Amino acid sequence: DTAAPVSVITSPAGGLVFATTTVSILGTASDDDSGIAKVELGLADLAGTEEHWYLASGTATFSSVFSGLQDQHSYRVRSRATDGAGNVEVPFSQVDFTVNLPPKDGACTAYIKIPKEGKTLWGNAVTIMAEVSCPVTKVLFQYRYDLSSEWKDVTSADAKHPYAVYWNISDNITSTGTYHLRAVAYDEDGLADIDIPEIWVGLDDAHPDIREDGNPEVDPNQPHRKEEKVDPAVSAEVSTADGTKVVIPAGAVPAGESLQIVSLPSQNAPKPKSPYAILKPAGVYRELKFGNGTKTFSKSLTVFLPAPDEDNDGLLDGTKVPVKDLKAYYYSEEKKEWAPTSPKTHGGLAAAALWAQPGPGVSFETDHFTLFGLFQETYPTAPDSGEVYVFPNPAKSGNPPTFHVEVQARTVEIRVYSLGGALMRTRTIEGPALLVDGKYAFRHVLDPAGLPAGVYLYTVFAQRDGLPDFRAKGRFGLIR
Repeated sequence: DTAAPVSVITSPAGGLVFATTTVSILGTASDDDSGIAKVELGLADLAGTEEHWYLASGTATFSSVFSGLQDQHSYRVRSRATDGAGNVEVPFSQVDFTVNLPPKDGACTAYIKIPKEGKTLWGNAVTIMAEVSCPVTKVLFQYRYDLSSEWKDVTSADAKHPYAVYWNISDNITSTGTYHLRAVAYDEDGLADIDIPEIWVGLDDAHPDIREDGNPEVDPNQPHRKEEKVDPAVSAEVSTADGTKVVIPAGAVPAGESLQIVSLPSQNAPKPKSPYAILKPAGVYRELKFGNGTKTFSKSLTVFLPAPDEDNDGLLDGTKVPVKDLKAYYYSEEKKEWAPTSPKTHGGLAAAALWAQPGPGVSFETDHFTLFGLFQETYPTAPDSGEVYVFPNPAKSGNPPTFHVEVQARTVEIRVYSLGGALMRTRTIEGPALLVDGKYAFRHVLDPAGLPAGVYLYTVFAQRDGLPDFRAKGRFGLIR
């Protein structure tokens, strides 16, 4: 017997692509004289040069299973039969195939939050911001002109919350018209979302809804500035990629207005002069104004100013100042001084639903626009406490009693009792103290409604930073 046996791989067919790393090989072999003694299968990764041979199961019909194949690799399998007389098949039967696994879907999804779908945009630093469904390692923003185009990256991925970048439209995009935007979320295992929601926006260099400039790479001598048209019929949020945020309740401003946000450089800001405290600037200034000149609003707007804390250590970058100690102040053009803003509260359900603090910084409410800034409040190291009194005393109808407490403190609590010891009023005042006639003092006007004429007792308790608590007591009269 000198004739070589013949083998044929019957499955898989050549050229197939498998979405698995395990592939089964089937075939037949024949020899007319001494029969088939064995069949071997050779496996080679076409990206390499080595071929490894394995003994198949069976003879006249044979099979083998190859597992642990690599994704995105092509392979060649050859069969080699040997008959009972020792004759070896030449040439060998062969098939080629490719392993191409479907991409693993990440666990998280990112949604474009800013801008809203359908808005028209222009500028060299337009904010694109996303919110995510679960913790992610990064978010990559992409755009394309139409559905047949390839996605292009806006910038590199953003790995820090709030997930936002500046899109340089006016310098990099040559065609106006409709564009598609999406945000690709990468979960904590580094897997990208593959079912990615997208929105469409318009690029309009003539009359955009949002115009935003101040890209430091192309506009280094100009502050960052954003102007966005406001629909008075709905609650709206206007934000920039650095975390600055303004929430406008429905009906707060007249129709036809556009909100302007300007990041003012520290060297252009007024000096930190204030009668309320000694101020140390945090280097964060935002000028807020409306394009048509609206200064005051029928409803308070909520503002968030971001504090620089890139390493998330709770301290203002480059300092030992805790971010939590920063306070927001507004600049009074009339008095040429800084004054504290009001803390944020949720006055309306619609506006509250839009509110989520984007990171380290300070939130506050305002019913007017001007220049706002972040400061640390400081005081003399060893202040002396002065007088505590009520005036006028006794107080008469139409001229209510006013408490004057000369002390520097974070909080002051005032309690009013009847002569019998019943608690009639309590009031806690947040610092800082006012500067009154050259001395720091808290003042509180007592509402006498419901209090009968007579003599009342009061106590004062103040918590002071780094100093013992301050206590005082006294009495005042009320005449009807």
